[in-house]
Amino acid sequence: MRNPGSRRRLVSRTPIRICLLVLLLAATVSATFVITKHRIFPYAYLNRAELGMRSMLSAMLPSRYDSSSSGRFASNLFDLSYASIDVPVERVGAGGGLTSVENDLLLLTHEGGMYLVDADNVTRTAISAPPNGFEQYVEFANQTTFEHRFDFFRYNDILYYAEGDEKGLLISLTEWLDESKCYVTTVAQLGLPTTFNSILEVAATMDDWRIVYRTHPCLPLKARFRAIEGHMAGGRLAYYGDSHAKSSRKVTTPTTARSWISISMRVPQERYPRGIGTRKAST
Repeated sequence: MRNPGSRRRLVSRTPIRICLLVLLLAATVSATFVITKHRIFPYAYLNRAELGMRSMLSAMLPSRYDSSSSGRFASNLFDLSYASIDVPVERVGAGGGLTSVENDLLLLTHEGGMYLVDADNVTRTAISAPPNGFEQYVEFANQTTFEHRFDFFRYNDILYYAEGDEKGLLISLTEWLDESKCYVTTVAQLGLPTTFNSILEVAATMDDWRIVYRTHPCLPLKARFRAIEGHMAGGRLAYYGDSHAKSSRKVTTPTTARSWISISMRVPQERYPRGIGTRKAST
């Protein structure tokens, strides 16, 4: 039979054990943060293990970009209908955006292609995106010893706005300024006709866009980590128009009611394999 005194000692030590467990957990989390941030030992081993686990889980789990999938998705507010379609692109990457243009859904890819999309079709529009200097950046990058991720260099978002008789498109992008050998985040604007039945009726060249904003200063390539952290460029666009001075702001947002389309970028060929997760060797 267990001694009652030993039972009391066990109960009295329980809070101490819990505190020690919490302290051990906090120390483990803090150490993991420091190791990851500064990439000190044993970061290389942890990173290698994570990549192995990621590959194993990717093989076990179904693809998120199944082009034949469609159905309904239950959210907190609405049941959403969805369909996945393929959009042709020339290089690997992520980014771009979607915006509603009257009754049309306009898609911007990470490399600047603009398409009218629905659940069944993808149609290239006659609108060219503003230049972002990507080709010049690649040419210059291949002369450096920095680490480059060309798939992170992208167009970030697109937004359709309509206020009164004024209609237009706004695009945010990472822009390489080749003369200064540096990069900025840019917002460009394209005015649209006051009346049109479909975005397919609109045609525009790269020179038709007007630059309305560039970040300052223009940033040079950096030697630590990646030369340009293009995937950290920013989020969605919102248009406030002239109402920003009023107490009540009306925001036009690029959403579609109760429906969405999952976009899968199909890459026919990889033109820039050198910058996908590799460091260019010095010459």
